[in-house]
Amino acid sequence: MALPPEQNPTFIREVDEELRREELLRIWRSYGVWIVVAVVAILLGVAIWLYMDHRSTSAAAARGERYDAVVHDLSSGQKAKAAPELAELSKTGGAGYGTLARLEQANILLEKGDLKGAAAKFAEIESDPAVAEPFRQLATIRRTYAEFDSMKPSQVIDRLKALAVPDSPWFGSAGELVAMAYMKQGKRSEAGALLSKIAQADNVPDSLRQRVLQLAGVLGADASATAATSEATAAEPAANEQSEGNTTR
Repeated sequence: MALPPEQNPTFIREVDEELRREELLRIWRSYGVWIVVAVVAILLGVAIWLYMDHRSTSAAAARGERYDAVVHDLSSGQKAKAAPELAELSKTGGAGYGTLARLEQANILLEKGDLKGAAAKFAEIESDPAVAEPFRQLATIRRTYAEFDSMKPSQVIDRLKALAVPDSPWFGSAGELVAMAYMKQGKRSEAGALLSKIAQADNVPDSLRQRVLQLAGVLGADASATAATSEATAAEPAANEQSEGNTTR
């Protein structure tokens, strides 16, 4: 016995499909143009974003290669050759390589003995909000170095006291200048204590550590013992690991 149409699954499915087709056609007739426009806009936006990202990446790579070439020229003593490229990079290199180029320009002025010119260049970097904070802090330290002889010791201490702390990445450089300011004030104990802390710090370059040890020695501070103790403590884990490895074998 045949089922009536309203109870026939095949008939019901065909009716549903027809209704869906009609609904889609209605939507297409009403909004088809806008749908096409939206899809094209999305595809165009993605294409533009990919192009700009590729262009930005390529430009950054090119600036990096140019900066590497400048560093090579500077390291080989060809400052005259590097100067025009540094000037260009300082303007077009952005917040990254542009800042590095500006710092190099200031360092060159410092090496030439142009303390005022170097201090002015470092001050520009220091006050530029587009420059990353670590670079601005470095510029502050370098400016203070250039102006140190013309500054009062209290001015040096006030300017650098926030950076002359163990948590600062610039503890060694800033702390050394602050300690020298203490020495100019006749505060030998404060200077010696700060130099001892720098000698014990893990994030201090060896060349700076040696200078600090020499200054501490002049002051009679026992920084060498504390530094040696720190180095021996740091070496203990490696020695223990080697001993354990020998025992295992």
